[in-house]
Amino acid sequence: MALSDYERQQLFLLEQQLRADDPALVQTLSLAPAPAVPHRTLVAGWLLVLCGATAVLWGAYASFVGAAVVGLLFVAAGLYWAENPGSRKLRRM
Repeated sequence: MALSDYERQQLFLLEQQLRADDPALVQTLSLAPAPAVPHRTLVAGWLLVLCGATAVLWGAYASFVGAAVVGLLFVAAGLYWAENPGSRKLRRM
């Protein structure tokens, strides 16, 4: 359902009023693209997930609970690392 010219004009006026009244809200709601995740970070995170999943399977197969628990921790850490690139700072020395 298309908007009439009057409705478009009213929406335009509301947008202009919002921009004038609260520029901080407009900045927050702007459609800025999400920051790109570096390829190396994704690969490292998913490799950690793969190693953790392997440890979980091996621990389940060998009935070794310690390996399964460590594997679950690796999976969780790898997922966190791969999906949250801004959560850590890498230092170069």
